[in-house]
Formats: sequence, C-alpha cells, structure tokens
Amino acid sequence: MRISVEKGRMFGVAWPWVRFVLSNTDIMTAVNHAPFQVQKVSKSKFHGKMFGVTVKMQVVEDAKPDPKDEIHIIVDVGMPLGLGRTHTTAHYRYLATDITTTMVDLQFTIDTVGLAMALYTRSLKRRIDDYLDRVMADNERAGVLLQEDDPSLKDLLDKKQLARINEFRGKWGQVATMKPAIELPLSISTIDDQMAWHPELAELTGLYERVRGKASLIEQELIRIRETRDAVATLLVARRMLEVIVTQICKENLNRERGTEPLARILDKIGHAHVVPEYVVTSMGNLNRLSTYGAHPKHFSPRQVREALLALCSIMEWYVSSEILKVKGCKDDTGGEVANIPCN
Repeated sequence: MRISVEKGRMFGVAWPWVRFVLSNTDIMTAVNHAPFQVQKVSKSKFHGKMFGVTVKMQVVEDAKPDPKDEIHIIVDVGMPLGLGRTHTTAHYRYLATDITTTMVDLQFTIDTVGLAMALYTRSLKRRIDDYLDRVMADNERAGVLLQEDDPSLKDLLDKKQLARINEFRGKWGQVATMKPAIELPLSISTIDDQMAWHPELAELTGLYERVRGKASLIEQELIRIRETRDAVATLLVARRMLEVIVTQICKENLNRERGTEPLARILDKIGHAHVVPEYVVTSMGNLNRLSTYGAHPKHFSPRQVREALLALCSIMEWYVSSEILKVKGCKDDTGGEVANIPCN
C-alpha cells in the first residue's frame, strides 16, 4: 500500500540553514526534542531505534548547494516481531525567496510491506498528515536556532555535532547570517530570470495554509503552482485556479452552472451581478487575458507571469476571506466534475 502527502511552508530562515537542517537529521531531531534520536554513521547515513523499531535513513543531496535545490531522505523502518516494513521517501524542494525566507515543499511517500503493516499504516493516515505539519514546523524551528546560534544548542548537542555546525558556519557564514539590509549576493538575486515571480509564489504559499482542509480543488492547484518552475505551466495552473473559483461563484452566487461560455463572458455576468467586489472582477479579467499566453504559442515576457500571479494573489486574498470558501463540495448536481478538473 502507498500513502502520499504533500506539504508546503515558508521558513523564516536563510536557505543554507534550511539545507543544513534537512541534511543533518541527527541535529534536527536533537534540537527539536523529537520522540526518537538518530546517530550519524557516515556522511549521508543515520541510524536510530525507538520502541523496538529500527530506523535507517539515507540523505541524498546535491554536491553543489544552491538557493534552488532538492534533498531526498530515504527511510527504512523495520517493525518488531516480523510485522512488516515501511519504505518512506521524503522529497524536499526548497527555494530562496529572499535572503531571510525560504519556501519549502515536502512530498512524502510511504510504501508498506506486509498486510499487517498496511492495515496499521492505513489506520494512522490522518495522524500522518498532522505529523508532517509538525515535522515542517520543527524543521523551521531548528533552522532558526542554528541560524541565530542559540545558547541552548550547547546543552542539546554533543561536541561532534557542535563542531559540524561551526564548520558549516565558517564556510557559509557570510550568506547564512546576512541581514536583510545587505544586498543579496549574485547567486541568490539572479537565480533565474524565469523565476522573477518568487514573491508572488511566497504569498500564495501563505494563502495555502488558510485554505488547507477547506477547498480541495484549490489546495491541489496551489501545490501544483508552487512546484511549477516553467512559465507556460505556471500560467496554465493560474488559469485552472481561476476556473475553479469562477465555477464555484456561478453555482453558489449566480445559481447556475459554469457551462461552456467563454470565461470573459462569464466574468462580465459576475461583474453585472455585483456578487464579487469590482477589484476582484478586474483582477480576474487581467488574469484571464494574461493566462492565454500559456494556452497559445505566443511570445511573452516572464514579467507577465508575475503580473498574472499578482492578479491571482488579489483574487485568492479575497477568496480565502469570503463566505464562498465555507461552501464545500466540487460536484455538480448530477455528480459530475466541475471545470473539467478532477475532484478528490
């Protein structure tokens, strides 16, 4: 059996410390008083044990650290009494949005071996989601303590762990402890011309936390748009999000189905009905026009992707605060899917 969960969170930590925390599980668990402790047995391997459960971890990271990077943590857990095993992969993607903030996405997958293990893991499915929220919060807390060189580290860590931190601090200190007033180093400020819309992605990530568990379709699209690194794909996902919201407005505020009318015509009807603030309708129109560059082979500027996401941020800010978010469900009256987007 396989269980997959995705999480996203903005860390108030410089990216080098995010990378260090994700790559040094023994330090992270010790700093956060995790229910189990692991020991580093080699450059990338960690072993631990809790309540008779053997935990073996391997961290796979790029040899050249970068403000936009990925880290894989592979965990094998052997249950006592031959009850089964689990193979877990935690795939972290991190992206520096500025010198003090890093966007972190986690794709967490559990594969079970053995019927007993599958049944046990299925029973814990909801708790796994809560556990991953805690993991992301703990990762951020560890990064803050390390970045600020908190005095409590001397009591929580052994000499070898402290030496590892000091070695890292000496190597990356200029970047990892830099204050916001100092100009961004070239490696961060010019990550990629196509990623000129970092601030908007950061804002959408914050809004994700406000819709999580309330609007499944929007949640799915927010996860996609955070992971998308291509300009065309970003525009397409933004358009899908607009369709989801417009479909819900039609059903809940206009008492009609979305139908097959062009989106521009539907937006005119929403505007004339005054069911949505005028500034939101304006942003919807702007996003509709800009998103066509993603659907047609036309030349466009990466700046226009940012313009589209700015419009989407205005729409989403209204959406998460509106009464419409309280209305759940993504099926139409016949049980069909809305906006040609799969429901959960």
